[in-house]
Amino acid sequence: MRTYLVGCRLAKYALGLIDDPENTLIIKDESITISSRDSSLSIEWDRIIKFRVVDGFLIFLYKQIPEFISREILSNEQLEFIRSKMSKR
Repeated sequence: MRTYLVGCRLAKYALGLIDDPENTLIIKDESITISSRDSSLSIEWDRIIKFRVVDGFLIFLYKQIPEFISREILSNEQLEFIRSKMSKR
């Protein structure tokens, strides 16, 4: 139960961050970059441990920390590219 509550809180927090129009997502052959007004995170594909699409979110695990990306901002082509990158590992 505790894990579920923590997950819900993280998801609500992530929704607030994701909805900010200043946030950007850049997907390249070598990495994925998430930028906000305060910071930027670039992650190489081989450093992503797991990824899932759940309830309108793309969730990936990097250094045991979940990162949330709203499915709404991803095109189908971008999602397929991410799936192909992750399946090659």
